Amino acid sequence: MSKKPSATTTTESSTDYEIRRPKHDIKWYISYYRFKSKQFLTNHWKKILILLSWLGIGYLSHQYEFMIVFAIFTTIGLIFYNLDWREKSKEERERTLSAWSVFNKGFKSIPGTFTAEEQINTMTGGALNHRRH
Repeated sequence: MSKKPSATTTTESSTDYEIRRPKHDIKWYISYYRFKSKQFLTNHWKKILILLSWLGIGYLSHQYEFMIVFAIFTTIGLIFYNLDWREKSKEERERTLSAWSVFNKGFKSIPGTFTAEEQINTMTGGALNHRRH
């Protein structure tokens, strides 16, 4: 019967060398969170810088009593930030319908749109449909 290595021992196999530590070991937590924090900072440093500058400007606007102006500019900035800025090909733009039919070719509406014509046709059974074929 072979002995199973304990959780804190070093084992050597033919393919690799690994050190097994139990998850309750404080060194494991420190190394894991150090790795995750470095990974987070390298991926999101621009967003962190924008957030810190926004907080700094907010603090200064509070100190100099310009909080209303700061709130207005923040709201406008959030509106523009959340607009759809994805790059789309010409074919994708033509395929995608806007929720507002005035922006679509031929004023085509999306499926499920509630219109006055549909309501009148539903109520009258199509008797008032004045379209000529």
